[in-house]
Amino acid sequence: MVQKRQRLVSVVVCLMVFVFLTESNAGLIDRGGGIIYDDVLNVMWLQDANYAKTSSYGLTDSLGRMNWQNAMTWASNLDYGGYDDWRLPQTLPVNGINYNYAGTSYYGYSDEGFNISAPGSTYAGSTGSEMSYMYYNNLGNKAPYSPNVNPQLGWESKNSSFFINIQFGMPSGDSTYWSETIYAPNPQSSWIFHFHDGSQYNIGNSDSDLAFVWAVRDVPEPSTLLLLVSGLIGISGLRRKFKR
Repeated sequence: MVQKRQRLVSVVVCLMVFVFLTESNAGLIDRGGGIIYDDVLNVMWLQDANYAKTSSYGLTDSLGRMNWQNAMTWASNLDYGGYDDWRLPQTLPVNGINYNYAGTSYYGYSDEGFNISAPGSTYAGSTGSEMSYMYYNNLGNKAPYSPNVNPQLGWESKNSSFFINIQFGMPSGDSTYWSETIYAPNPQSSWIFHFHDGSQYNIGNSDSDLAFVWAVRDVPEPSTLLLLVSGLIGISGLRRKFKR
């Protein structure tokens, strides 16, 4: 009877991993419990994009904004959905190699400006900026400049998909979200992303500079999960051997 139970547990675990691997080809996936999984970036996002306000976190202003240092602390201390390894989104080079500080780009060829990773841009589909990828690729939103402007719907159409409380600038007028990544040319600044118009810039990270926060966490690669499951099955086999 014990052996049958252990075999059943092993089969169930393998089936769970199989479901995870096959289901992860669907883009954004609602995992339930207020968590959305992105199978391209391989990260989990909080479904509530202004959870700091929703949860009445003490260091926000009336809109849910906070300074960068408090934002970093909020994310690192967040315990949600059984996970305690949350962080702020990253802003890595759009070309995957090094940052381009060539000034404002309308076609996504530098790391400052519009259409970064957007369809039709210089580095279309780049995953360097997690928030830009979310805005243009996952949510399908537009910029006020080509090549990703939609003349029929206009760039003001704000899609939110599975998420709630994304701050598009209405009615507060602010749509600025912190990145965890420091702006290298000026360590007193950090990268930010505007969900109002899809632009990426940097602002000062002093106590007086405020922005919204959105938590994300890395998910182990499928191969890591398979190794973990294989290890558990192996341990189960050893336990049966010693019992004999």
